[in-house]
Amino acid sequence: MKRTTYIIIGVVFAVIFAHMVAVYIILSGYIEPEKLTFDERSQREFTDVKVIYLDMEREGGMYNFSGKINVSPVAKEGSCTFNYPEILADHIHFKNDGDTLYITMDINDYFADMDGVRNGHFSMDELIFDLQLDSVVTYLNSHSSNARWNISDISFDSLQIRTDQTLEMISCTVNRFSFTGHGLKVRQATIKEMYLELAQRKTFEMQGGEIEKLFCTGNGKSTLKSSGAIRELVWTPKEEDASLSLELQAKSEMVLSN
Repeated sequence: MKRTTYIIIGVVFAVIFAHMVAVYIILSGYIEPEKLTFDERSQREFTDVKVIYLDMEREGGMYNFSGKINVSPVAKEGSCTFNYPEILADHIHFKNDGDTLYITMDINDYFADMDGVRNGHFSMDELIFDLQLDSVVTYLNSHSSNARWNISDISFDSLQIRTDQTLEMISCTVNRFSFTGHGLKVRQATIKEMYLELAQRKTFEMQGGEIEKLFCTGNGKSTLKSSGAIRELVWTPKEEDASLSLELQAKSEMVLSN
């Protein structure tokens, strides 16, 4: 009996020792990831711009980075500015064509040259971009896969945003707004006509404000939370089992159709 007990104790201690050796080997081979920060900034200024196309390309694969695009009023009347990390200056391109400005960010090319990204020994701050606009800008169109959006205190005739992330809009006035993404929050905005495409299990949240007509599509279970006024809602499911749940958090008057 004692011999069996000693054998069991020996096995337990052997297992514990083996785990300790494995942990030591792992820790001794650990390499602290390189940290990339974006403290240095650059800025471009443009005048007489009414239309902006902003594209964050995803050709060639998308590396694991996150970004945020802030849109707000510009201090200098009649101009627009774009502020971005200095380290990406060679990979952000600007083109003026009359009153139209094209901004193309081929950020993949920058990360493709860094072995640390491919080997996993790499970490980085969030990429922050600041776009400041004058009220003369009537149209903004963007495809920015890895960037969250924050738009505040701006008026547009037309706004079109496509992203794999989320967008938050605060105190804006838009005649025609089209959004495709993984979540949208609208606060105290006035929108005449809105086209919304939500990914599966995503939410559109509206706090105050007014939408005259909302055209909503989805391919899964989506949710609309509203404490504002939606005058008319048109729901178009993209699949047979797609559904839209409504959570009305204030007195509302709404016409539903499909």
